[in-house]
Amino acid sequence: MNNINEASCNGNDANMFVTLFIGVLDLPTGNLRYCNAGHDAPIIINKANQNTKLQTLKCEPNLPIGIFDDFNYILQEAKVMPESIIFLYTDGITEARKGPRMFYGIGRTEKCLEKCAKMDMRPVLILETVAKDIGKFVGDAEQSDDVTMLAIKYNPKIFETIMTEELIIKNDIREVVRFSTFMKDTTDKMEIEPAMGKKIRLAVEEAVVNVIEYAYPAESEGDIEIKIMSDGQTLKIMIQDSGVPFDPTAKESTDTTLAAEERQIGGLGILLVRELMDTINYERENGKNILTLIKKIK
Repeated sequence: MNNINEASCNGNDANMFVTLFIGVLDLPTGNLRYCNAGHDAPIIINKANQNTKLQTLKCEPNLPIGIFDDFNYILQEAKVMPESIIFLYTDGITEARKGPRMFYGIGRTEKCLEKCAKMDMRPVLILETVAKDIGKFVGDAEQSDDVTMLAIKYNPKIFETIMTEELIIKNDIREVVRFSTFMKDTTDKMEIEPAMGKKIRLAVEEAVVNVIEYAYPAESEGDIEIKIMSDGQTLKIMIQDSGVPFDPTAKESTDTTLAAEERQIGGLGILLVRELMDTINYERENGKNILTLIKKIK
């Protein structure tokens, strides 16, 4: 958001500005990272105990982009529960006019969304219903602004495990022997083909050793939790620690065309994990680094 704002201010002699909302929804956890630049706050349709509730996402009062090039935008986070719907919209909806002073407003918007939620409408039907309700309200009045909506339903795939194995080790390199035995026993127990099992063990060991060496400050002790789950088709490995925040997925892979002495430390291990696993996901949640590795085994 800071970069977009700086670029928008550059050469903006007409002093134009625009509101903007940027969000990144982490699918495995439902954690939403977002930044709002003066835009209407999204509405979350939550479902809990069969009671549907509307929640306006809390947004910092950041300026629209294009006003001051040195404005520092604030990053926020929120938890989106499964089956929830995120409804984003432009102010052309709330400011749709029936007459000179009569607007559709946020109240009518929320009332229409509540109706949609009670009928358990899919996102596309929610958009159609809101659009029809606005059209009914304004009648023959000329449209004065854009009417733009986006509805996203968070529907994470449920991972049904048939086998789970767990191990907790200390951030001590001597623990690697115990961890390696655990990995070998687990891949054998899950009847994973030997060649694939070897690749999985190599990738997970690289990730765990990386945590042992870098997660906790020097001379300090901490736990590393390894949880391995299988649904018979896919293997999911979760590695958790309470060390310093570190996202290995954001680290650039080593350029293998460079000479060994020119390569960045640690890059080859991350490259190996990326090559051997199908999916890698990182999330920082409740003071913990959570690295999830997924591999299709059948």
